[in-house]
Amino acid sequence: MSYFINLTNVEAAAGRTLYNISYNLVMPFEGNFQGFNWVQWFDKNWGLVFYMVGAYMAVIFGLQAWMENRRAFELRKQLFVWNVILAVFSLYGGLRSVHELHYVYSNFGLYSTYCLNGLR
Repeated sequence: MSYFINLTNVEAAAGRTLYNISYNLVMPFEGNFQGFNWVQWFDKNWGLVFYMVGAYMAVIFGLQAWMENRRAFELRKQLFVWNVILAVFSLYGGLRSVHELHYVYSNFGLYSTYCLNGLR
């Protein structure tokens, strides 16, 4: 095991917790999420990030060069939909984070909200 797996210890979905804290999961998919498996996969394949960044940059700069002498697309409707989706996702993420923060604060105090890392 690597340093990162020992640091995060993400097996809360399987019932194993770092701080022995149990609470209800908000969404059904949270109980099925195998976080520890993903941590192991990312720990083994961390080098793929450099290839992904390289591919992303090639696509962005390639499309920028390709569109340089072309007429701009009219994307107002698509960008509006994209921004609405991002806003809904951000709202859900914020609400989920506040729910977790409230639970930890009300059961374990202020210290636990900022000093205890990893899943509980």
